[in-house]
Amino acid sequence: MKVSAHWLCEWVTTSLAHDELAECLTMAGLEVDNVAPVAHPLDNIWVAKVITVAPHPNADRLSYCTIDIGRTEAVEVVCGASNVRANLVVAYAAPGAKLPDGREIGEAKVRGVVSAGMLCSAAELDLGDDSSGLLELDNDAPIGTLLREHFELDDVVFDIDLTPNRGDCLSIIGVAPVDR
Repeated sequence: MKVSAHWLCEWVTTSLAHDELAECLTMAGLEVDNVAPVAHPLDNIWVAKVITVAPHPNADRLSYCTIDIGRTEAVEVVCGASNVRANLVVAYAAPGAKLPDGREIGEAKVRGVVSAGMLCSAAELDLGDDSSGLLELDNDAPIGTLLREHFELDDVVFDIDLTPNRGDCLSIIGVAPVDR
C-alpha cells in the first residue's frame, strides 16, 4: 500500500523526519519497504503568467513571449508551444533550473532572439505524458511561487507491505495512529 506523508500528517500531528516516520511505522508492525519522493526536485521552476505573445521575427512556428514571474521586471522567453496565449498561467523554468531529464536551462539565443529560460509542458517536468503544449495551470495559481510549493511536491510516499491480518491498515486513517 502506498501512503503519502502529507496525507498521514492530516490525521496525526508529528514533527518526525520522513525516515523517522518510516521507522515508527515499521515499529508499529507495518513494514515500510521503500520511501520515495513524489516528484523530481524541480528547483527554480516557477508559476508564471504570460503577458504578451508575438510572432518570432525569424521563425514561423515560434512565439516571443513576455511573462510575469512575480518580480518587478517581466521576462522574455521564446516558446514553440501551440497553446501559448496571453493571460495563460504556466510553469516557467528559469535559467539555472534542471529538468528531470537532466537538461540544464540557461539563457539562450533562439534564432537571433534571447530567451531567458523556457515555458514547460507536463512531460518536460515529468508531471504527465502530455507534450503537445504547455502545462496550463489554474488562473488563481499564485504567480511567483515555486511549482513544487504550488503542487505540494515536497512529499514522500511510504510503500507499506501489509500482511493479511492487518486489514485495519488498508486506509490512511488505519495507518495514521502511529503515535500510540
